[in-house]
Amino acid sequence: MVGLPLAFLIVIKVWLRNICQEYSSKIVLAQDINPAQDEFILCFSFFELKSFGLPVETNGEWEVPDGEKGLHASGHACGLDLLEIAHEIRPQILIPIHSQHPEFYVEHLSNSKINVLLPTSGGTIEI
Repeated sequence: MVGLPLAFLIVIKVWLRNICQEYSSKIVLAQDINPAQDEFILCFSFFELKSFGLPVETNGEWEVPDGEKGLHASGHACGLDLLEIAHEIRPQILIPIHSQHPEFYVEHLSNSKINVLLPTSGGTIEI
């Protein structure tokens, strides 16, 4: 917080301390959430995400702090949940888009009757 007046920093520090004391019974840490992610719904504004422990940039590298690795709070369903939905819906064709690992669906649906088609950048898919 370079450039902020010392008086302002002291006020913020006191405010944070008061919040932590007043709401101590309601504070949930990443270590509490990680083993029981299916029991929590987390809501954050865009500006709070960095303090939650999503990737932070250090010396040009993006990294998730060790104590918070494995948490998923993007607002998207995780791969296993989407896989469960696919099994329940049983579509003839599944086209994974906006996915970091579309091959996940090819691997996990290979023994089903669901045909997984992987899109390519700039390509077309005939259905």
